[in-house]
This record gives sequence, structure tokens and C-alpha cells, in this order.
Amino acid sequence: MFCVQLATRRDKTLNLLEGCAPATKELALWVAKIVDQPTARLFVAGDGGMGTTADFVPEGFGIGQLISRHKAVSDKWGPE
Repeated sequence: MFCVQLATRRDKTLNLLEGCAPATKELALWVAKIVDQPTARLFVAGDGGMGTTADFVPEGFGIGQLISRHKAVSDKWGPE
């Protein structure tokens, strides 16, 4: 029984790591760009008040696309 529990825990951890890998790769790329170009305005966010907000990301920033591919799953399962 212990082996089954251990294997299940290992599979869950592996699935989490594999799920995080594409986003982690994308974020590492952009952190490197920020470090290489510390004065460039690559990301801008603001709150204009009265319910208006502004968020800008550089062309090619793919986190939004990664997230949108899994929207149906997150809508179905929520925080679980």
C-alpha cells in the first residue's frame, strides 16, 4: 500500500512541475530581458481610478496565451 501512495504523490508532484514548466520558461526569458535592459519599459501597469485600469505587456509575452489555453479546465475545476 505504501508504494501506491508514494507513486501517487510522485505523479501529482510531477504533473504540477510539468504544468508549471512552460510558464516558468516564459517568465525566465522575460526576467533575463529585464536584467539585460534595466531602463526599458517592457511592462506597465496602472490604476486610473474610477474603475479604469491599464496593463501593458511587450509583444511576444506569452503568459496570457498559456493561461487562455487552459481556461475551460480552470472554469470547470476552479481553485481545486
